[in-house]
Amino acid sequence: MEFTAYFDIPRGFRESANMKELACSFVVSTFDSDSFSNLHRHGTMLYHVVLPVLGLFVFVTSVIAEGFGVCYDSYDSANMPGHFRTIKQRFESVRTYQTAMGSQNAITVAANAGLKIAAGVWLLEDRYQVDLDAAIAGAKANPNAVQVIFIGNEELHQGWSAARLTSVVQDAKAKLAAAGVRVPVGIVQTDGDLLANPGLADLVDIVGANIHPFFSGGPDSTTDPIKDLKRRYEAVVAKFGSKVRVTEVGWPSQGGAFQGHIASTALSEKFYYDVKGWQQSTGTAAYYFMYHDNLGKGGFESYFGI
Repeated sequence: MEFTAYFDIPRGFRESANMKELACSFVVSTFDSDSFSNLHRHGTMLYHVVLPVLGLFVFVTSVIAEGFGVCYDSYDSANMPGHFRTIKQRFESVRTYQTAMGSQNAITVAANAGLKIAAGVWLLEDRYQVDLDAAIAGAKANPNAVQVIFIGNEELHQGWSAARLTSVVQDAKAKLAAAGVRVPVGIVQTDGDLLANPGLADLVDIVGANIHPFFSGGPDSTTDPIKDLKRRYEAVVAKFGSKVRVTEVGWPSQGGAFQGHIASTALSEKFYYDVKGWQQSTGTAAYYFMYHDNLGKGGFESYFGI
């Protein structure tokens, strides 16, 4: 006779999953499907185990993990396979803004590299249907690689109305469901735009908040940017709960200043490690901005790469 359960591995054992330690250390609980979904949205590492009633032998069969990831745009995407292999050495997951990149499908490339992916569907420049089709194909071929499919990125900041974004998200969800894709669906907007349009959260499973102290008017943003990040993150979580992910956070290494925020290598490096430490200590699911510099943007916008 076997007992099937979901359980949460204590954080201290996540890096080196020694089976003896795990067998002695975890607490097993049963969950219904709603409870499992809620834990997944919170970013908890969940393990599906089979426990014979006698002997308590533990067998780990699958993992759903969300942790510290990195953002990746289409700049130099011809080299995406090599980039993703490099990302795998330092991060658990990658967040892309598009899924169709030239002849490559970012979900497939991530799966081949052993990465989890938050796959993007770009809504500007008439790319919506191309990216949605790629996300559907990639998720069907590699369902275990996909953490979430994000519909868009900062459209409200680009002048879209909430009604227009709602229409596109509803269309995407319907097409994903019709194709048999069963993965979480999310949106990504700035934290301020999310708080100003709270009804958008009801449309999706995941609420992605782009939070950049470098562009903040907060009192701590120039002197203690990690404090600014925490304050703004807590405000979004207070409104939307466990649906929240930090989908962008970073600091440029050069390119000038913005309203008292100085782009420098030293500040960029310090902020990266501050964010990483915060993520590891709290378990917050976050994607750092970003993998490499994008020299096509200009000014400090070109130099967010780590």
